[in-house]
Amino acid sequence: MALIENIQFLKKYFPGIWYKLREKADEIDESRIKMATSRTGKPTLEVLSEGNTISLHSKYDPVREAQALIDKIDPDEIARHEHFFFYGLGLGYHVEEFVKRYPDKFITLYEPNIDIFKCFISSRRLDLLNRRFIKSIYVVEKDTDAEAFAADFLNRYIERISFITLPAYERIFHEEFERFKPLFVEHARFSRMSRGTIIAHEKRWAINSMMNFVDNLNNPNIFHCDRDNFTDKPAILVAAGPSLDDELDNLRRVKKEGSAYIFAVSSAIKALAAHDIHPDGVVSMDPHQTNFYTFTELVEKGITDVPLIYGTSLGFECLSYYQGPKLYMTMDRDWVSPYYLKYPDKRPLEIVNDAPSVAVTTLQLLALLGFNPIIFVGQNLGMRNKQSYANGIQFESHQHGEGVTRDHMATARDLAGTFEIEDVYGEQMLTNPTYYAFKKALEHRITSFPGRRYINTTKGGAKIEGTEFVPMDQLFGKELSERVVAEEWYKVDNVLERYDIQYLTKQDAKIYAAWQGLKKNLEKTEEVLDRISDCFKYRRKRQLEGEFIQLDKHFKSISKNPFYRVFISPLNMLETQFFGLKMQTIHVQSDDSEKGRMVAQNFGQYVGECRRDLENVADTLYERIHKKILEIVPA
Repeated sequence: MALIENIQFLKKYFPGIWYKLREKADEIDESRIKMATSRTGKPTLEVLSEGNTISLHSKYDPVREAQALIDKIDPDEIARHEHFFFYGLGLGYHVEEFVKRYPDKFITLYEPNIDIFKCFISSRRLDLLNRRFIKSIYVVEKDTDAEAFAADFLNRYIERISFITLPAYERIFHEEFERFKPLFVEHARFSRMSRGTIIAHEKRWAINSMMNFVDNLNNPNIFHCDRDNFTDKPAILVAAGPSLDDELDNLRRVKKEGSAYIFAVSSAIKALAAHDIHPDGVVSMDPHQTNFYTFTELVEKGITDVPLIYGTSLGFECLSYYQGPKLYMTMDRDWVSPYYLKYPDKRPLEIVNDAPSVAVTTLQLLALLGFNPIIFVGQNLGMRNKQSYANGIQFESHQHGEGVTRDHMATARDLAGTFEIEDVYGEQMLTNPTYYAFKKALEHRITSFPGRRYINTTKGGAKIEGTEFVPMDQLFGKELSERVVAEEWYKVDNVLERYDIQYLTKQDAKIYAAWQGLKKNLEKTEEVLDRISDCFKYRRKRQLEGEFIQLDKHFKSISKNPFYRVFISPLNMLETQFFGLKMQTIHVQSDDSEKGRMVAQNFGQYVGECRRDLENVADTLYERIHKKILEIVPA
């Protein structure tokens, strides 16, 4: 029986789906969904929708209907994509036809109705769809599943995706489809933005983390500051939006009275410094080498009393340029600090997440430190009177990898693709896809820290879900009523003693040995690749299998090597992911000659990139870290 075979299939390969179905796999809501038989004798499904019974597949010939559907897919669409997302499984005729024609393409199955999926596993066999090429299966059980599934899918896979819908689903499950498709598109846009950010920043993130680690050993971790100074104290997060101009006098009063901690994010410091307002801290995490330009007003004016709270992947040039106190927060893009540092009680480091905007990361930081309420200033998330930033702000903008100096007025790029959203007054305002992504990221981060107040004072700014709009002058005497800011709150004694020094030296000895081992493994891997190329060139097919085994052995050693994981892989994050995708395709390749060609090409390219990074970057930067650790704790 198909049901028994499918249960075994799901238990083995997709246990999460089986867990969802296990108690009532054969119970179907027959008041809405019924099995029927087509004229050709093939099973089909009838669904009751808005009082009408609609057939999910052709009543005459569902197989021929499926063939016609796949015929309509543009061959260029097939050629451009490796992964196809099927919205609506039904009884799977169209998916079976697709797999038959394109057996080397990966597929994901999405079924918005759990009873239809039960019908499928009761009557059709999943293993006919070629298990090795099924990436994921999603079955909706409740309304909230749709967004979670869209996010999970697009976070999990980085290749280009083609979206295929079984036509009847757009009619029968109209509301579900109309709810899901925008979610999918929105998450896809955010994923593309994230990947674009990774492509632009990945080497800088890694290099900065390596370079900054030496400074981190001298500077305090902000999480080592006295938390009593922060817990349930108000903090003001100052962004650089046009509405910042409205609040300069209020911020000057807050600073004078010490009624809240003021934290400026990146270029907002320019506007504050220009008006002689010294915040309690400035937060920065931009990995670009020109990020020091953000702080020119402070440096030129000789202002040294504003602490810099920097993400450990900040452009390393900033740390020598900035003259004030410095504290760090360990970023999730930093693989170096978590490898070396641990507390004596074995706790791991506190990690702060990178985000599309430094304001989002700062919000997480303030929440983790215990501030409450958190008050937003200048967080417009859109344009106001054709302005993108507060008056007087000039900074380096990075477009297509190039630094461009810009001012506070909206550029053509800012205005491209603008659309309207609701502002704090319930009116409409202009935003663009980038600002909208920042808004959604802020809202998501707010939901991660419930149980505290989030106050938005940004006049004319976007409505931010999870916040309440209160003009800033109405907070005085209430939320801003007494002095709360502790003097020199940023000072921490005995910085290094906060960590397990024995663990630090042990990890360095371990990675030093791994460094030497990685060089040998790369050499052996290149030797095997040369032999595979020769086998392919001289048609020695019998030798290929043995060489594949040796290659797999050496590459597993490389991928587990601590030096590779900490210093090499982060330099090529997306390349590593793409390489993993290519390897999935290679592993299911049955033709040894073709497999040999693909292995030689893809492995050779990736191993070559690893060797270049080892010789040009990692060797030099690791030696710098190793030398610093020996200075701290002589061998």
